[in-house]
Amino acid sequence: MTAQPPEREPTTRGNPHERKLAALQDHLDTEIRALRSGADWARWLQAATRLPGQDFAAVLLIAAQRHGATMVAGYDTWQAAGRQVGKGERGIQILAPGPRLSYVWDISQTTGPPLPAGPAARLPAGQLPPGAWDALVALAASHGFSAGCGDCGGGAGATGWADRRIRVYPGLGAADAVRALAHEVAHVLLHSPAAYPPPASTARCRGVRKVEADSVAFVVCASLGLDVSGIVFPQVASWAGDDERARPAATVNEVADRILTAARTVTRHLTAAPPAPEPGAEPFAQPTAAALTKRRPDRPPRTIATRTGVRGTAVPGPPDAPHAELAVIHVAAERFYCAGLRGSWVPG
Repeated sequence: MTAQPPEREPTTRGNPHERKLAALQDHLDTEIRALRSGADWARWLQAATRLPGQDFAAVLLIAAQRHGATMVAGYDTWQAAGRQVGKGERGIQILAPGPRLSYVWDISQTTGPPLPAGPAARLPAGQLPPGAWDALVALAASHGFSAGCGDCGGGAGATGWADRRIRVYPGLGAADAVRALAHEVAHVLLHSPAAYPPPASTARCRGVRKVEADSVAFVVCASLGLDVSGIVFPQVASWAGDDERARPAATVNEVADRILTAARTVTRHLTAAPPAPEPGAEPFAQPTAAALTKRRPDRPPRTIATRTGVRGTAVPGPPDAPHAELAVIHVAAERFYCAGLRGSWVPG
């Protein structure tokens, strides 16, 4: 049974404002602990898509207090936009920098002149948003990576750190190709070659790196109106841990903020003026029937057993880490222990 973290002691001291601030922090802690299943993770990503510009804590608190909120702002900001908060409408409590208690209201709690449209409506299945592929290719190029269709090791996409090239499987439909490219661009923005053992490719990524890249692709594609129901996430404890001594809530917070930062970078690029095609860039075209038959059969994942020849219980690769230096240490440690497996008591 998964151990549950201890509840925070209620704060009874201090002035009323301090008590409200402590209660809101307790509320946030509860919402973070409630992120357990993959479906829970997808729900907060959907909320983040509806609430662009908000950080992780604000998204959780707003969604918990005003389910379905789409655009929030402070009282003065709404007035400056010509809209008035309705009489008796209760403010949504969030944590502002400091931290301090702050209040915002959703657009549904205000009246006044219409504002620009919110998130895009869902596109028909398989339809590609105009310019999305070219914009992602241009964003990759701005970070020194070329992008196009090609062999990606049996998956939907892969990024090679050595040749600085992103490859997307040519048999994908238009919308799935954009999703795969967004996933790989997220790797470029968030990760580094040090996080991947030879041959230094993101093919068949796993752990927290996969969660981060999938989450960025989820937010980006949802903001474009694409169907994201095919992006499935694992249990949060599988990558954040469930031992309170390792502070899994802090890991979730850090990962979530990294995801939102990268997703905003991508969505800002996608909503800018359409870029000119990069020299030599490959435009995306719906593949022919012949191309659809060229997919390579799935290959088994490279476990420690397959790399060393030692048979036994499958063991995951090096632990995921948010920092390149720590990832280098993990890879070195894995190689050291794999080298000593043969003849030791570990396989038994």
